[in-house]
Amino acid sequence: MRFFWFALTGVAIATVINADRGGGLGAGAGADLLSPVLWPLAIAAVVACLLSPVVDFFEAAEDSGAGGAIVLVFVLALAVTPGCWRA
Repeated sequence: MRFFWFALTGVAIATVINADRGGGLGAGAGADLLSPVLWPLAIAAVVACLLSPVVDFFEAAEDSGAGGAIVLVFVLALAVTPGCWRA
């Protein structure tokens, strides 16, 4: 499963780089068209890869299963970054 996430991250990053260079859609058209969609996907893939070991740790430490571990990681992320989610 880790190989899948690393491959997905690599493809997303390569696509973003290709889109920023104009990636076959014309000079600059790739960046204008695809970057607003691909940047969040690339960032989400990197964050998912980074948090996967944390979820695995909590899943092994707790008896709540994968769902409980994911919720716990989200709660911890919100607690650590309070300035990011306030309106």
